[in-house]
Parts: sequence; C-alpha cells; structure tokens
Amino acid sequence: MIAATKGIIGGWKLRQGDTDLAMCSEDVSEDEEYLDIRQGLGPAPFAVDVHASQYGTLTRLLHAVKAGMVPEGWAVDEDTMIEFSNGGVSVSGLGSAYHVRLDGESLAVTILGHGDRRDVD
Repeated sequence: MIAATKGIIGGWKLRQGDTDLAMCSEDVSEDEEYLDIRQGLGPAPFAVDVHASQYGTLTRLLHAVKAGMVPEGWAVDEDTMIEFSNGGVSVSGLGSAYHVRLDGESLAVTILGHGDRRDVD
C-alpha cells in the first residue's frame, strides 16, 4: 500500500451530506470510523486497498472513487500482488486484483488474476 499515491487505511463509513453511509463491516475498519485515505510514497499513480475478497474492502474502494476522494484504484486479495512497471499493472498470486475507475458517471471494474496485465494512465 505504501507504494501507491494514496493508501486506503481504514474506515467503514462515508459522510454524505447529513448522512453516514456504511461501506463495509466495522470489523475491518482498522479502528477508523470514517474513510481514511493517506498519502503513500507515490511511485504507483493510484490508490490501493487490501483484503478485497476476504474482508469485503472492495466496496470501500468503490465508494472512495465514486466520492472523488481518489481518481482510481486497485483492491487486492490476500496472497496476491500487483506490480506496477512500464505503465501497467501485472497480477501474481492466488487471488484477484480489482481495478476501479470512473467511466462517465458510472464506475468501471476490471477483475484481473494471476498472469493478467493492464495498462494504466
């Protein structure tokens, strides 16, 4: 997570106007109530969240992108690695990686598995 431009650290709620929206289980919030996004070291130009399938944190990334808190991001399963090089992301391991970005007013999600590669802007 630290290599990303922004890391999604925790949180299980997102404040929208006067309403709190639950994004994922409080059990995976890392003791943060609201969505917590922090600056990473930055060589990878996207946000990252982890434990996507195991803890349901993909939904946290979906909400972060939709709310404009990050322009795009990757949610990565346990035992899975994404490698950013030469303008693209390659996936290795036992799980999947989920690329989330805005596509007009909708969210686009691409699921990649071991051996898959996707170019990123």
